[in-house]
Amino acid sequence: MKRFAWTVIALWAIGITAGLVYTSQQNIPGWITAAAIPALLVEASLYIASGFPDIRQRFAAIGNPSRQGLLLWILALPPYVIYTVGTGSFQPSDFATLAVLAGALAFWYVLRPRADAAYLTLIAAILLTGVFKQIYPQLAPKANVSILGQLMLIRTSAFAILCIRGLEEQAGFGFLPTAAEWKAGLKQFAWFIPIGGAIAAAVQFATFRQDLIWTRALPAFVATFIGMLWVVALSEELYFRGVLQPLLTKHLPQPRKWMGLVATSVLFGLVHLPFGTFPNWRFAIVAGVAGFFYGRAFEETGTIRSAMVTHALVASIWRVFLKS
Repeated sequence: MKRFAWTVIALWAIGITAGLVYTSQQNIPGWITAAAIPALLVEASLYIASGFPDIRQRFAAIGNPSRQGLLLWILALPPYVIYTVGTGSFQPSDFATLAVLAGALAFWYVLRPRADAAYLTLIAAILLTGVFKQIYPQLAPKANVSILGQLMLIRTSAFAILCIRGLEEQAGFGFLPTAAEWKAGLKQFAWFIPIGGAIAAAVQFATFRQDLIWTRALPAFVATFIGMLWVVALSEELYFRGVLQPLLTKHLPQPRKWMGLVATSVLFGLVHLPFGTFPNWRFAIVAGVAGFFYGRAFEETGTIRSAMVTHALVASIWRVFLKS
């Protein structure tokens, strides 16, 4: 708990400073800044709590699934209230929508203890509809706070999957990969580069950025990698490798491990069809191939943290150096 407390203190110190600099550079009005920064920091504090095993153990120790679900539901709402009340944009209908979605995420495994596929479908539906952009109003051009909803979804579902559903050992969830997990993730990344690169070129998925300023590329890559590792890769690997791949491996015919890996990779590719112009087959094909190597990294260590490394490296290369 001391580590978590010091992490939160550092987060707030860095977050306030970075937030003030950003809002000043982007000319975001002070009345928005005064509400957005506290809301984001409260959400970030709750989000990083999901990555601390001690906190997950304390949450699991509550024992009663109904009480666990109630706590998750209650904690899903304060960031929205802080932001919308602070900016005068609170809407009862949006709050009700958020409460319903958060309640479904929090109580799903209380009511349907083993309905994993349906839970993942619910999460995908929430994300693909873009409902958080409606719930969290953007009050200035560079003040998109829908990330509040996305982070809430990730940490609520993580606690539900790991603690209420009881998949803590199966997933290997966490923010910080071990040395062995870094090694496995890097190895699968090295395998992906020639194969994935050839396939990406064959389907004309992307081209190298011509306007890239190389002196800025390294810091941009590091910043992008951290964001990818701790948000995008963390959540997607939890859902696909931590839950779906073992589920499919268990129920598909022989050879189960191979079938589960391939099936999960195909589904991972398919969920990328809506990105950009639907159907984005190029993205889906490359994502499916990449998902195969994410799954290999997961199989090698039995934790999603190794898959997160491969995933974050691939996604960061795409975001920083390529244009699709």
